[in-house]
Amino acid sequence: MNNKGSGLTPAQALDKLDALYEQSVVALRQRHWQLYYKWRIT
Repeated sequence: MNNKGSGLTPAQALDKLDALYEQSVVALRQRHWQLYYKWRIT
């Protein structure tokens, strides 16, 4: 496979994906609790 797209090794690409996934999960959790408390209070 001749992939010159990002210049990352497979391990680096996985690390990057893992970090992005973690950020997404954290953001979703924060949003979930914001909405939960908003609806619980009102």
